[in-house]
Amino acid sequence: MADACRSPRGVTPDAERHVRRDTRGHGRRQIRTARAPRTAARHPGAAVVVTSSDAGDPAHPAADPLHQWTTGYETTFRELAGSGTRVAALLDTPWPKGDPVDCAARNSLQLRACAHHLPKATRDATRGAAVRAAASTTATTVIDPTPWLCAPRTGTCPVVVGDTAVYRDGSHLSEEYAEALAPALAPLLDRMFVPSS
Repeated sequence: MADACRSPRGVTPDAERHVRRDTRGHGRRQIRTARAPRTAARHPGAAVVVTSSDAGDPAHPAADPLHQWTTGYETTFRELAGSGTRVAALLDTPWPKGDPVDCAARNSLQLRACAHHLPKATRDATRGAAVRAAASTTATTVIDPTPWLCAPRTGTCPVVVGDTAVYRDGSHLSEEYAEALAPALAPLLDRMFVPSS
């Protein structure tokens, strides 16, 4: 959901370790641990941590990646919640297979050929499991966009719904589809921003 929601700069999924990003030729990028506490120091009423399977890998991978990611997310969620911030984690969207725009152009009369299927459309199940595990210990709300992108009964993840393209490229939702999801996402976020009485 990169088009609909952006993570606040500085909130990192692996708060205790530097993260190396070396996918798709972007080179190396270091994300420092001081950013999550700075965000928490601003005392936001609510924060949405947007997760991505393409966010990079730990600079020092552990033998147990699930534990390493879970620990990093727990730290981030606790630091944000420590100032009274309500925290939600938006899981990564299912990924299309290949370039969905090119596939749809080549198969305009057979769009089913472009659809991906669960569980293959889940790019990194370990990170999703880590978010869920960390959320369960920190009172963090988990928002899973998978049902908005893939049919629950069949696991089919189409590249076009109605007359709306779902993806703009190999990893991002189209602006139009993100806008179409706003009515589904808004009530979940509204509950976070409205203080409980």
